[in-house]
Amino acid sequence: MLGQRFSERYEIVGELGRGGMGVVYRAQDPLLHREVALKVIPPDQLNQETEQRFQQEARLVAQMDHPAIVPVFDFGRHESSLFLVMPVVSGKSLRYYLEERSLKLGDTLEIGIQAAQALEYSHAQGVVHRDIKPENIMVAREEDGRLRVRVMDFGLARVTTTTKLTKTGMFMGTMAYFSPEQVVAKEVSAATDIYALGTVLYESVVGQTPFSGELQSVLYRIVHELPQSPRSLGVEIDVELEEVILSCLAKDPEERPSASKLAKTFRGYRSRLHDSARDASVMLSGAAHAQRPVLAPFVGREKELTELQHRLNAAVGGECQLVVVGGEAGIGKTRILDELENLARARDIRVLHGRFVEQDRSFPYQGFCEVIQEYFGRRHTGSSASELPDFSDVAAELAALFPMLAEIGEIRAAAQAAETPGSDDRTRIFEVIARTITRAGAGRPLVVLLEDLHEADVSVEALQYIVRRLGPTPTLVVGT
Repeated sequence: MLGQRFSERYEIVGELGRGGMGVVYRAQDPLLHREVALKVIPPDQLNQETEQRFQQEARLVAQMDHPAIVPVFDFGRHESSLFLVMPVVSGKSLRYYLEERSLKLGDTLEIGIQAAQALEYSHAQGVVHRDIKPENIMVAREEDGRLRVRVMDFGLARVTTTTKLTKTGMFMGTMAYFSPEQVVAKEVSAATDIYALGTVLYESVVGQTPFSGELQSVLYRIVHELPQSPRSLGVEIDVELEEVILSCLAKDPEERPSASKLAKTFRGYRSRLHDSARDASVMLSGAAHAQRPVLAPFVGREKELTELQHRLNAAVGGECQLVVVGGEAGIGKTRILDELENLARARDIRVLHGRFVEQDRSFPYQGFCEVIQEYFGRRHTGSSASELPDFSDVAAELAALFPMLAEIGEIRAAAQAAETPGSDDRTRIFEVIARTITRAGAGRPLVVLLEDLHEADVSVEALQYIVRRLGPTPTLVVGT
């Protein structure tokens, strides 16, 4: 490829990078005596759809004139390849700065302002970018220290009034920056770009995107889960800035700010900052979370899932939470818990279950027994003995309290080696259950779902004690 001429005019002198729609080369334009970037789609990547998209990109961007949008100089075909000519953009992609973790608060605001201004202009032309991500945001630091930001690669853009060029359900772009409407293949709009920009800004202060994990988990979480607030994770930003970033990540496109409003908000916020604050590094550094008292809210019919997600996020942050979901039979409590479990499993959080069936106090603490049974039944067998929690000091008491647990080899062996406990003191029983659940969590996030609390006269008192003991652990206990 090196030394090859395109359209008898451009000479390839090096490669600048590769992307989803082809290769970008550094080239010389001898006619105008300038260096250019030549984006080429080779024949093996061409079909009717990609050619249509490529030509659309050229026409759309060629009509735009904005300092924060990389312009188009030329477009054409050479032999069986298509090419697009753009200026060589100085600086590095935002991805470089994120990996280097060198962004200051003022830098993040400047990126947000200039990217929002580019989108404001683009949206005014009826063009949705659809692929906003760090790789498509170029950042250069000028001699005076200020940043120049430019949005590039409108290869996935389309005029909002045109027919879709992608098939329903076909995912394009980078998954972590998808909006909920893109995941479920609904119509995209200017708000789609705002969501992606919000994800970029969230990553700029937290150090990671709002949702991570395996592909299917990420897509599920984007649609259903509320992002954790940066401040709850330890990021040192104020409430005002956090609210602006999270507003961009609203599930409902109608609730996201416009690009114009976003740019204006960031400019106003920046104008009120002292120089020392602008130079502060805010990217998450593992700061400790403040401990708050255990809360036990009864959630209503309309806000159950949102409240549960907030409690799950707080629990993951190290604050044990107790939530009771109340209501008549058939109101949908089980469905809400199922949704919570899906969200927890998407985040690789262990979920344990228990159901209370006390009848005239003849089956006390049965729900807790089921939680413990499930833990041993599903425990990861690939871990070495040294990595697994040690239950030897509570095994005898567990076997005495719940004889069916003696069927578990580890419990049986440890119980036989210990003296049989003789105490039936309630507080002692509560303590054994609390210590066992704490060991099962092993310091990692844990969700415990307890159903039919109305059948648990004896166990409700135990639950209150257990939750207090679990206070400094990342545990969410939900009862119905």
